[in-house]
Amino acid sequence: FFFSSRRRHTRFLPVSWARRCVQETGVDINKLVEEWSSDTYFSQVAPKAKGLRIIRENPFQCLISFICSQNNNIKRNTAMLGKLRQQFGTKAGTYEDKDFYTFPNLSQLSQASEANLRNLGLGYRAKYIVKSIKVIQENGGEEWLFGLRAQNYEYKLQELVKLEGIGRKVADCIGLFSLDCTEATPCDTCLLYTSDAADDLLCVDLGGRRIIKKK
Repeated sequence: FFFSSRRRHTRFLPVSWARRCVQETGVDINKLVEEWSSDTYFSQVAPKAKGLRIIRENPFQCLISFICSQNNNIKRNTAMLGKLRQQFGTKAGTYEDKDFYTFPNLSQLSQASEANLRNLGLGYRAKYIVKSIKVIQENGGEEWLFGLRAQNYEYKLQELVKLEGIGRKVADCIGLFSLDCTEATPCDTCLLYTSDAADDLLCVDLGGRRIIKKK
């Protein structure tokens, strides 16, 4: 289910509405799974994740989330984002005695200073967020980010890496999960050890760094 709130009452919305907002429901996932199953590792894990899709997230929320994810683990990153919601977002409702908050939009999060964000535990990422917000505002706000969806892949990356704290890999992540960059392949070093294609790979360029893997 997907819920929002009107005053103090929780309101449940149709799943179909949420799917249109955050899922790539227009993609033929079965066709892609069949194509990708030529990779031995993928063919083994695909049956265990039937129906799994890439989300189509709000670009601003996605961008901030991935800045927070740098050199982080899931538990700590989830806590960081929860603090951002509670401190700067809007209360969406209460479910089973727990309050839920929306992710802050650009206007809301622009009220945060670097010191505010550091006090929430964001560390050096606080500077990245404050500076990135300033650039986004100068470029036209969240409308500019949404507008990147209509641009080509290379242009999107070119614009994203201009933001503080965003390199090629994080730009690919933001592009893939919020800007319709289906051709993006965010590359972690772990990918070198899971794909058949990596068996014959000598090196891969990750944002200017070259990682060597011997045959």
